[in-house]
Amino acid sequence: MTQANQDIALGAVPYGAGGAASGRIGTVTVTDGRGGPAGWSLTGKVTDFRGPDGVRIPAASLSWTPSCAAAAGSASPCTPGSAGVVGPDGAVLASTPDAPLVGGTFTIDATVTLQVPRYTPPGAYSAVLTLTLS
Repeated sequence: MTQANQDIALGAVPYGAGGAASGRIGTVTVTDGRGGPAGWSLTGKVTDFRGPDGVRIPAASLSWTPSCAAAAGSASPCTPGSAGVVGPDGAVLASTPDAPLVGGTFTIDATVTLQVPRYTPPGAYSAVLTLTLS
């Protein structure tokens, strides 16, 4: 698994109004050359967003809309996870099913949206999105 541009930059939100700060996770490429019958699952989970003076935006405020595609010649189809909250408990970004023969190269991405509460103090906020391939 590799990921292009591992930092995710979200758009700005006007102070006071709150609203959606959007971005993309950057293309993740999964290459499965194992053969055999076992598919895979790529999941993600996120920490709370921390900003100035310890202000937090809850991890459950981040949602995504995944997409994925199998390269030509791949033995497996790629299924994007459901759109919705990523949060601290995590969500499926993409997967391939178990089948008699699996494998291939898959490109995965997602648009992400952070719902910023009204009157959140301005400044830089950061969180960690962890992707796990199993």
